[in-house]
Amino acid sequence: MPLIELCLPVDRPESVGALHKDVAEMMAKAFDKPLKNVMIRLCFNETISFGGSTDIAALVKVKSIGKISTEENKKYSKVLCEFLESTFQVPPERIYIQFNDFERCNWGWNGTTK
Repeated sequence: MPLIELCLPVDRPESVGALHKDVAEMMAKAFDKPLKNVMIRLCFNETISFGGSTDIAALVKVKSIGKISTEENKKYSKVLCEFLESTFQVPPERIYIQFNDFERCNWGWNGTTK
């Protein structure tokens, strides 16, 4: 049940539906999870400063039940940084990624918890 949030200081693209699909497919593959279990949240027009500068930067939050570890996080970080650099020209050194591993009892879905 991964949830990936991308927050960027750019205008919402017209092709936001295709962008959601691309990110969801990319992260489903990275997590080795079915696409139906992946949630994506894209936040545009965010005010972000990094190192005292408002040059383009990104904040990414990756939340999941399991599949969060030192080695897996390195893989996710690489995939996300490459995507953000190629799609929005965000330099990898201006991207922070926060990883959170949730216990099943702390993740609600479909009227219950996992």
